[in-house]
Amino acid sequence: MFALSVKIDSLILKSKLILIMVLFPCLSFCQEENTATEPTQETDKIFQIVEIPPEFEGGEKKFIKFLKKNSKFYITTQRNKGLTVYFEFIINKKGEAEKIKFLKKTPSNIQDEIIRLLDLMPPWTPGIQSGLPVKVRLVKTLTFIFN
Repeated sequence: MFALSVKIDSLILKSKLILIMVLFPCLSFCQEENTATEPTQETDKIFQIVEIPPEFEGGEKKFIKFLKKNSKFYITTQRNKGLTVYFEFIINKKGEAEKIKFLKKTPSNIQDEIIRLLDLMPPWTPGIQSGLPVKVRLVKTLTFIFN
């Protein structure tokens, strides 16, 4: 009788252990996921490629038109006709241009003009990654013609 009782107790204990081993992993996966949108380190990262790139209102043609209209110098789209300037800047989460950097030696008056133009332009639609606005690095070229 005592041996039968020990076997039953042993079977019950094994059943409980098996049940715990099966259910415990499920409990950790079945917990509700926190879906609140909180800023992460990734949103402070500067991207070059994003799901939705930043855009000047009206697109690239409107961007060039804005630059031509507001520049003190003549800007052309033909690169072999004048001084071509290569520069990069960041469109931040608010759509503003920042951290302008010239990628090739550029006369200071042209640098000043590009900085002035970028400060003058309206905010862009910011780039989007994982549903959040992010900083995106853009590289652009402008060709200036002087008389």
